[in-house]
Amino acid sequence: MPTTIQIDEKTKMELFLIKNELERKMSKSLSYNELLQIILETYRIANKRSKSWNNFKNLQGIIPKDSIEILKKERKIDNLGNNIE
Repeated sequence: MPTTIQIDEKTKMELFLIKNELERKMSKSLSYNELLQIILETYRIANKRSKSWNNFKNLQGIIPKDSIEILKKERKIDNLGNNIE
């Protein structure tokens, strides 16, 4: 069931700009509901990665020191692949 949320003009404009950018990249129009779902999912993924990274850092001293550098290189490669349009 639809509902209404109150946001100020600055937030509305920022959401509008993000919506336009995503619509261009995805070559399709988005509703504000779809936009907010994308933002929420992006937040969940970033939060999960952050927790994983912190858990990995807690293993320092248990695993070889070069493992962190290997992980950083792999993450960099993954991130470069994700930025391809």
